[in-house]
Amino acid sequence: MGLGDLVVPDTSKKLPDNHPFLFGEPLAIQRKNDNKLIFRELANYYISFNTQNNTADYVAWHLDQSDLSGCKDCTSKNRPNPFYTEDQEVGLPYLVTHKDYTSTNFNRGHLCPAADRKSSKEVWLSTFYMTNMIPQAAKNNGQTWGNMENAIRDSVASKNMEAYIFAGAYGVGGTHCGNNNGGFDCKKFPPKTVQAIGIAQNIVVPSRTWKVVLLLPQGENDFYRVNEKTTIIVVDAPNVDTDDLKTDWTLYATTLQELEAKVGYRFLAQLPTQIVNILKEKNIFKNSLK
Repeated sequence: MGLGDLVVPDTSKKLPDNHPFLFGEPLAIQRKNDNKLIFRELANYYISFNTQNNTADYVAWHLDQSDLSGCKDCTSKNRPNPFYTEDQEVGLPYLVTHKDYTSTNFNRGHLCPAADRKSSKEVWLSTFYMTNMIPQAAKNNGQTWGNMENAIRDSVASKNMEAYIFAGAYGVGGTHCGNNNGGFDCKKFPPKTVQAIGIAQNIVVPSRTWKVVLLLPQGENDFYRVNEKTTIIVVDAPNVDTDDLKTDWTLYATTLQELEAKVGYRFLAQLPTQIVNILKEKNIFKNSLK
């Protein structure tokens, strides 16, 4: 399957280790029938793009040490020009461009981070598709969310772990304290909540950002190595620039059960029920990454 092919994931057969849906594709819970979802496979990560919001409902990927190195040219100096790429496979009227985010005071926030996809230049570049972006408040993106992403990568790199990851956003109305010249200061620029951006004002700005991470020691037969003691990290943070946003992302840890009720998806559905029920109740963050 080539880079950028349209796909509908097939989970009817047992999937191989490291497939993002090894433990189950997220299952919709009471989703509106008119939410048209377009599945995209981009360099072994998946996007479920919602054409009502013009952002992804979720992105799914697997992360291990091989994803963190191998590409010496994968640096900010070698990003595409323009830095972000239109995903032509989605097509009109849902095509999102980098210009839709210009002068909005929201970042083009990666759901699957570029730093998680550095095994090759092609794989790294695939993360710059606009279908992988959400309108993300600058402090959420560069501070809280960035700290979390670094901690997960550090755990994979230094503790010989691998991770199955889902990330997305929900709600309507993100808040920024900025001006179009790139300044972000809540004392100079009062907080402003925005519901949508884009030339057509059709890209929903989410109120929350979330991530689900299943962490395992590096190994094989991953499906059979998950048990009640497996580390699961669930984070649900406000999409804001305001001064009360916490730098410590672990303060936004929650349970999978609580997150599922908010985002409308059920996760890890292929795992045995008795294991999932225990994992769902873990409000885990007890400094397991520190």
